[in-house]
Amino acid sequence: MLDWTLAEMALSLNLLPAALTETKGYRDWVGEPVLPGDVIELGLRGTPNLEMLVQVAPDLILANENQTASIPLLAQIAPCLSASIYAISGSPYVHAVSELKRLGDRLERASAAEVAINISDRAIARASDQATGFSRPVYLARFVDPDHLMIFGRNSLFQDILDRIGVANAWQGETNAWGFGIVGVDALAGEKEAHLLYLGLGEQDLEQIAATNAIWRRLTFVKQQRISALPSMWFFGGVASAGRFANNVGVTLAGLK
Repeated sequence: MLDWTLAEMALSLNLLPAALTETKGYRDWVGEPVLPGDVIELGLRGTPNLEMLVQVAPDLILANENQTASIPLLAQIAPCLSASIYAISGSPYVHAVSELKRLGDRLERASAAEVAINISDRAIARASDQATGFSRPVYLARFVDPDHLMIFGRNSLFQDILDRIGVANAWQGETNAWGFGIVGVDALAGEKEAHLLYLGLGEQDLEQIAATNAIWRRLTFVKQQRISALPSMWFFGGVASAGRFANNVGVTLAGLK
Protein backbone atom coordinates (compact mmCIF):
# COMPACT_ATOMS: atom_id res chain seq x y z
CA MET A 1 0.00 0.00 0.00
CA LEU A 2 1.32 3.42 -0.97
CA ASP A 3 -1.44 5.48 0.60
CA TRP A 4 -3.26 5.63 3.95
CA THR A 5 -6.72 5.84 2.40
CA LEU A 6 -6.05 2.77 0.28
CA ALA A 7 -4.77 0.96 3.38
CA GLU A 8 -7.95 1.95 5.21
CA MET A 9 -10.02 0.59 2.31
CA ALA A 10 -8.05 -2.67 2.15
CA LEU A 11 -8.43 -3.25 5.88
CA SER A 12 -12.16 -2.51 5.57
CA LEU A 13 -12.23 -5.37 3.04
CA ASN A 14 -10.43 -7.66 5.53
CA LEU A 15 -7.24 -7.57 3.45
CA LEU A 16 -4.02 -7.22 5.43
CA PRO A 17 -1.35 -4.94 3.91
CA ALA A 18 2.11 -6.49 3.71
CA ALA A 19 3.72 -3.05 3.59
CA LEU A 20 2.67 0.61 3.81
CA THR A 21 4.21 4.05 3.53
CA GLU A 22 4.47 6.10 6.75
CA THR A 23 3.01 3.47 9.07
CA LYS A 24 3.33 5.70 12.15
CA GLY A 25 1.31 8.40 10.39
CA TYR A 26 -1.42 5.90 9.63
CA ARG A 27 -1.60 4.86 13.27
CA ASP A 28 -1.57 8.47 14.48
CA TRP A 29 -4.09 9.93 12.04
CA VAL A 30 -6.23 7.14 10.59
CA GLY A 31 -6.22 4.78 13.55
CA GLU A 32 -9.08 2.54 12.44
CA PRO A 33 -9.25 0.00 10.94
CA VAL A 34 -6.25 -0.96 13.04
CA LEU A 35 -3.01 -1.57 11.16
CA PRO A 36 -1.27 -4.81 12.22
CA GLY A 37 2.04 -4.35 13.98
CA ASP A 38 4.07 -6.41 11.51
CA VAL A 39 3.34 -4.26 8.42
CA ILE A 40 6.62 -3.33 6.71
CA GLU A 41 7.53 0.38 6.49
CA LEU A 42 7.92 1.70 2.92
CA GLY A 43 9.11 5.23 3.62
CA LEU A 44 7.38 8.42 2.51
CA ARG A 45 4.09 8.42 0.63
CA GLY A 46 5.48 10.78 -2.00
CA THR A 47 8.70 8.82 -2.49
CA PRO A 48 8.14 5.21 -1.42
CA ASN A 49 11.11 2.89 -1.08
CA LEU A 50 10.78 0.87 -4.27
CA GLU A 51 13.76 -1.34 -3.41
CA MET A 52 11.97 -2.42 -0.26
CA LEU A 53 8.77 -2.90 -2.24
CA VAL A 54 10.60 -5.24 -4.60
CA GLN A 55 11.82 -7.25 -1.60
CA VAL A 56 8.30 -7.44 -0.19
CA ALA A 57 7.16 -8.96 -3.51
CA PRO A 58 3.48 -8.01 -3.12
CA ASP A 59 0.69 -9.73 -5.00
CA LEU A 60 -0.96 -6.35 -5.63
CA ILE A 61 -0.11 -2.65 -5.24
CA LEU A 62 -2.80 -0.11 -4.36
CA ALA A 63 -2.02 3.51 -5.33
CA ASN A 64 -3.99 6.75 -5.11
CA GLU A 65 -4.97 9.12 -7.92
CA ASN A 66 -1.82 11.21 -7.43
CA GLN A 67 0.43 8.17 -7.88
CA THR A 68 -1.07 6.87 -11.12
CA ALA A 69 1.78 8.37 -13.17
CA SER A 70 4.10 5.89 -11.43
CA ILE A 71 1.94 2.87 -12.24
CA PRO A 72 3.97 1.77 -15.33
CA LEU A 73 7.01 1.53 -13.05
CA LEU A 74 5.08 -0.04 -10.19
CA ALA A 75 3.50 -2.54 -12.57
CA GLN A 76 6.94 -4.01 -13.10
CA ILE A 77 6.83 -5.04 -9.45
CA ALA A 78 3.20 -6.24 -9.18
CA PRO A 79 -0.26 -5.61 -10.68
CA CYS A 80 -1.66 -2.21 -9.63
CA LEU A 81 -5.06 -0.83 -8.73
CA SER A 82 -5.85 2.80 -8.03
CA ALA A 83 -8.81 4.50 -6.39
CA SER A 84 -10.05 8.07 -6.68
CA ILE A 85 -12.27 9.82 -4.15
CA TYR A 86 -11.25 13.47 -4.39
CA ALA A 87 -10.06 13.87 -7.99
CA ILE A 88 -13.58 14.29 -9.32
CA SER A 89 -16.38 16.67 -8.37
CA GLY A 90 -19.41 15.62 -6.39
CA SER A 91 -19.99 13.96 -3.04
CA PRO A 92 -16.78 12.55 -1.50
CA TYR A 93 -18.82 10.06 0.51
CA VAL A 94 -20.65 8.80 -2.56
CA HIS A 95 -17.30 8.43 -4.33
CA ALA A 96 -15.82 6.65 -1.30
CA VAL A 97 -18.72 4.17 -1.25
CA SER A 98 -18.46 3.61 -5.00
CA GLU A 99 -14.70 3.01 -4.88
CA LEU A 100 -14.95 0.63 -1.94
CA LYS A 101 -17.59 -1.36 -3.81
CA ARG A 102 -15.41 -1.37 -6.92
CA LEU A 103 -12.38 -2.63 -5.00
CA GLY A 104 -14.55 -5.16 -3.21
CA ASP A 105 -15.78 -6.52 -6.53
CA ARG A 106 -12.28 -6.62 -8.04
CA LEU A 107 -10.78 -8.32 -5.00
CA GLU A 108 -13.66 -10.72 -4.33
CA ARG A 109 -14.60 -8.91 -1.13
CA ALA A 110 -18.01 -7.56 -2.16
CA SER A 111 -19.72 -8.72 1.03
CA ALA A 112 -17.03 -7.11 3.21
CA ALA A 113 -17.52 -3.84 1.31
CA GLU A 114 -21.26 -3.93 1.98
CA VAL A 115 -20.66 -4.58 5.68
CA ALA A 116 -18.27 -1.62 5.93
CA ILE A 117 -20.67 0.68 4.08
CA ASN A 118 -23.59 -0.38 6.28
CA ILE A 119 -21.56 0.32 9.43
CA SER A 120 -20.75 3.81 8.19
CA ASP A 121 -24.31 4.52 7.05
CA ARG A 122 -25.62 3.52 10.47
CA ALA A 123 -23.07 5.77 12.17
CA ILE A 124 -24.23 8.71 10.04
CA ALA A 125 -27.89 8.02 10.79
CA ARG A 126 -27.14 7.74 14.52
CA ALA A 127 -25.15 10.99 14.46
CA SER A 128 -28.07 12.72 12.77
CA ASP A 129 -30.30 11.68 15.66
CA GLN A 130 -27.70 12.72 18.24
CA ALA A 131 -27.22 16.15 16.63
CA THR A 132 -30.94 16.96 16.62
CA GLY A 133 -31.41 20.13 18.62
CA PHE A 134 -27.81 21.33 18.23
CA SER A 135 -28.20 24.67 16.46
CA ARG A 136 -24.74 26.22 16.30
CA PRO A 137 -22.62 26.13 13.14
CA VAL A 138 -19.25 24.44 13.56
CA TYR A 139 -15.76 25.13 12.33
CA LEU A 140 -13.64 22.09 11.40
CA ALA A 141 -9.98 23.01 11.65
CA ARG A 142 -6.48 22.13 12.81
CA PHE A 143 -3.36 24.24 13.27
CA VAL A 144 -0.55 23.89 10.72
CA ASP A 145 1.61 26.54 12.46
CA PRO A 146 0.98 29.02 15.29
CA ASP A 147 -0.67 31.55 12.95
CA HIS A 148 -2.48 29.40 10.37
CA LEU A 149 -5.12 26.70 10.31
CA MET A 150 -6.20 24.07 7.83
CA ILE A 151 -9.96 24.60 7.66
CA PHE A 152 -12.44 22.20 6.05
CA GLY A 153 -15.51 23.06 4.03
CA ARG A 154 -16.97 22.51 0.58
CA ASN A 155 -15.54 19.44 -1.28
CA SER A 156 -14.36 17.76 1.94
CA LEU A 157 -15.46 14.36 3.20
CA PHE A 158 -16.31 15.84 6.60
CA GLN A 159 -18.47 18.60 5.07
CA ASP A 160 -20.36 15.86 3.25
CA ILE A 161 -21.00 14.10 6.55
CA LEU A 162 -22.03 17.33 8.31
CA ASP A 163 -24.58 17.87 5.55
CA ARG A 164 -25.93 14.37 6.08
CA ILE A 165 -26.35 14.82 9.83
CA GLY A 166 -27.87 18.29 9.50
CA VAL A 167 -25.12 20.43 11.04
CA ALA A 168 -24.07 23.71 9.41
CA ASN A 169 -20.43 24.47 8.68
CA ALA A 170 -19.46 27.96 9.86
CA TRP A 171 -16.79 28.14 7.14
CA GLN A 172 -18.24 29.26 3.82
CA GLY A 173 -14.95 30.42 2.30
CA GLU A 174 -12.92 28.95 -0.51
CA THR A 175 -11.54 25.42 -0.36
CA ASN A 176 -9.50 23.36 -2.81
CA ALA A 177 -10.40 20.11 -4.57
CA TRP A 178 -9.69 18.17 -1.36
CA GLY A 179 -12.00 20.39 0.64
CA PHE A 180 -9.66 22.52 2.73
CA GLY A 181 -8.06 25.94 2.80
CA ILE A 182 -5.17 27.45 4.76
CA VAL A 183 -6.23 30.59 6.61
CA GLY A 184 -4.97 32.95 9.27
CA VAL A 185 -6.40 32.71 12.77
CA ASP A 186 -8.39 35.92 12.25
CA ALA A 187 -10.41 34.26 9.46
CA LEU A 188 -12.40 32.42 12.16
CA ALA A 189 -13.65 35.64 13.72
CA GLY A 190 -16.59 36.04 11.35
CA GLU A 191 -19.09 33.62 12.86
CA LYS A 192 -19.77 34.66 16.46
CA GLU A 193 -22.04 31.69 17.28
CA ALA A 194 -19.69 28.98 16.01
CA HIS A 195 -18.39 25.97 17.93
CA LEU A 196 -14.95 24.65 16.97
CA LEU A 197 -14.45 20.95 16.34
CA TYR A 198 -10.67 20.66 16.50
CA LEU A 199 -9.10 18.00 14.27
CA GLY A 200 -5.49 18.00 15.49
CA LEU A 201 -3.65 15.29 17.37
CA GLY A 202 -4.54 16.57 20.82
CA GLU A 203 -5.57 19.45 23.04
CA GLN A 204 -1.92 20.36 23.65
CA ASP A 205 -1.97 22.19 20.30
CA LEU A 206 -4.71 24.46 21.58
CA GLU A 207 -3.03 25.05 24.91
CA GLN A 208 0.21 26.12 23.25
CA ILE A 209 -1.56 28.44 20.81
CA ALA A 210 -3.65 30.01 23.59
CA ALA A 211 -0.46 30.79 25.49
CA THR A 212 1.18 32.63 22.58
CA ASN A 213 -1.46 33.95 20.15
CA ALA A 214 -3.46 37.00 21.28
CA ILE A 215 -5.71 36.95 18.19
CA TRP A 216 -6.72 33.39 18.99
CA ARG A 217 -7.57 34.30 22.58
CA ARG A 218 -9.92 37.05 21.34
CA LEU A 219 -12.04 34.73 19.16
CA THR A 220 -15.56 34.38 20.57
CA PHE A 221 -15.59 30.57 20.65
CA VAL A 222 -12.25 30.61 22.49
CA LYS A 223 -13.38 33.17 25.09
CA GLN A 224 -16.63 31.26 25.64
CA GLN A 225 -14.86 27.86 25.61
CA ARG A 226 -16.87 26.48 22.71
CA ILE A 227 -14.17 24.06 21.55
CA SER A 228 -14.23 20.27 21.32
CA ALA A 229 -11.07 18.36 20.40
CA LEU A 230 -12.01 15.26 18.44
CA PRO A 231 -9.86 12.12 18.40
CA SER A 232 -7.41 11.99 15.51
CA MET A 233 -8.99 10.92 12.25
CA TRP A 234 -8.13 11.02 8.57
CA PHE A 235 -9.82 13.91 6.77
CA PHE A 236 -8.85 12.53 3.33
CA GLY A 237 -10.13 9.05 4.12
CA GLY A 238 -12.86 6.81 2.80
CA VAL A 239 -15.91 5.02 4.15
CA ALA A 240 -14.36 4.02 7.47
CA SER A 241 -13.08 7.56 8.13
CA ALA A 242 -16.53 8.95 7.34
CA GLY A 243 -18.13 6.60 9.85
CA ARG A 244 -15.55 7.36 12.52
CA PHE A 245 -16.07 11.10 12.03
CA ALA A 246 -19.85 10.68 12.27
CA ASN A 247 -19.50 8.61 15.47
CA ASN A 248 -17.31 11.20 17.18
CA VAL A 249 -19.28 14.22 16.03
CA GLY A 250 -22.57 12.63 17.09
CA VAL A 251 -21.34 11.86 20.60
CA THR A 252 -19.71 15.29 20.92
CA LEU A 253 -22.73 17.30 19.79
CA ALA A 254 -25.12 15.21 21.88
CA GLY A 255 -23.15 16.30 24.93
CA LEU A 256 -23.33 19.98 24.02
CA LYS A 257 -27.09 20.39 23.78
